[in-house]
Amino acid sequence: MLEEACRTATRWALDHGPVPVAVNVSARQLADPGFAQQVEQVLQCHGTPADLLELEITETVIMKDVRHHLPTLNRLRALGVRIAIDDFGTGYSSLAYLRQLPVDVLKIDRSFVNDLPHAPDIASTVIALAQRLMLSTVAEGVETAEQRRWLAEAGCDCLQGYLISRPLPAEAAEAMVMAAFARKETLPLTA
Repeated sequence: MLEEACRTATRWALDHGPVPVAVNVSARQLADPGFAQQVEQVLQCHGTPADLLELEITETVIMKDVRHHLPTLNRLRALGVRIAIDDFGTGYSSLAYLRQLPVDVLKIDRSFVNDLPHAPDIASTVIALAQRLMLSTVAEGVETAEQRRWLAEAGCDCLQGYLISRPLPAEAAEAMVMAAFARKETLPLTA
């Protein structure tokens, strides 16, 4: 998946302009001492600018053994790769560790987005926390215009969910990106 993501990001950057891609990382990958080097090799092999790759790691995986994962996360960040904490707010994270982790993005779990705009307490807290820590936010599971409107007004940076698009094959995703570039839209969404 990493190979395909980098190959696609490079092609899109050359054909249309920079479009970041995100890849989920498993606990096993993160625990592998050679993982950062593997990522570096894949980036070099495909000529992919590191800032076009975002690695998504669930909160539970990161927090399971923070001290063990920190060197790998730091190496990845030193490469210029973006790091996102996926499903933020559903695990057992320590806010003390959040400042120490080389993280760029907090992804608000869909369980908190589902309740918007009627129960905004947790989503608004995550957005405020991310803003204070100078991190980006992505809301997962956005399915209604009402949720999108609330998230935009609250300052959420990006949206992900069926309101934007159902999962697409690469060709259809590329067509969607090209259409957005043609309209000169910013892309406040993730795939």
